[in-house]
Amino acid sequence: TGYWQFIKSAAKQYGLEVTDEVDERYDVEKSTIAACKYLNAAYQMFGNWTMSASSYNAGMSGIDKWSGLQKTSNYWNLVLGSETSRYVSRIIAMKLIMENPTAYGYDLKYEDLYKLLKFKEVELNTSVADFADYAATLGINYKTLKLYNPWLRDTELKNKNGEMYNSKVREEESIKLIKE
Repeated sequence: TGYWQFIKSAAKQYGLEVTDEVDERYDVEKSTIAACKYLNAAYQMFGNWTMSASSYNAGMSGIDKWSGLQKTSNYWNLVLGSETSRYVSRIIAMKLIMENPTAYGYDLKYEDLYKLLKFKEVELNTSVADFADYAATLGINYKTLKLYNPWLRDTELKNKNGEMYNSKVREEESIKLIKE
């Protein structure tokens, strides 16, 4: 689930909160930091990036098991399931496309790109009985709150322990861009 497709146990292992109300696998910044932590831990285990990247798909224990059984620490020499065996090649292909999109038929013009919207962070350390009402107090609607904060997974937040969350709210300049 989420941007980096963490299973619940791995998400928690790498510092993400996963509950019915909050799922930080959907927080692009926090989940990216967790993914980097995972890849660094995998690199410490395997000593190379191809094995580390493949473990992102099959798990560190899976790659460790298969490399042990096949007596190789070289990703390119491993017999793996079809999804994992193509995983690193797909990453390399995406890297090449992103470095030179026009060479691969992607003619992106500036006006085709999403506009970057400015946002500010609002601290939230209390319970919220109704996020639609909360959004209104911020001068936005529920849909906008959810757009900027997909990690909020319910219509309320009990927050019994007074955890500090930072919710994103678009700044006024961004609102003007959307209306144009």
